[in-house]
Amino acid sequence: MASHWNGQAQDPSPPALLDGAVDVRLPAEPRQLALLRTVTEGVAVRAGFGPDGVADLKMAVDEACALLIAVANPLEALQCRLWTLADEVHVTVTVPTLWTADAGSFGWRLLKALTGSLYANLSPPVARIEFTQYASS
Repeated sequence: MASHWNGQAQDPSPPALLDGAVDVRLPAEPRQLALLRTVTEGVAVRAGFGPDGVADLKMAVDEACALLIAVANPLEALQCRLWTLADEVHVTVTVPTLWTADAGSFGWRLLKALTGSLYANLSPPVARIEFTQYASS
């Protein structure tokens, strides 16, 4: 299921010139989320986010990853890319899956509320969530 929220469809590929990108690849297990929260906090601070913005971005990354970890193929890796452009952070999370993630969950609704723009393909073979968060949000 490919979906677009918060406006028009966007090119899901990262910009050609990345101001700063961080790629994290780790086992698709809930216990790994603490590491991603720490990485996300560092990226958000570097992008100029205030305390509330840092907390919102960490929560959004956490929700996106938790949603995809729930449907990940066993023994597969979750990949999370965060990159900054000016005062915004773009996030892409992908995981190989055999199942479709639940777009009706509370976590999904929270993710929609936290992000500036959101794109998702929650269907196999690779589920993908992308969003942008702005420092001024």
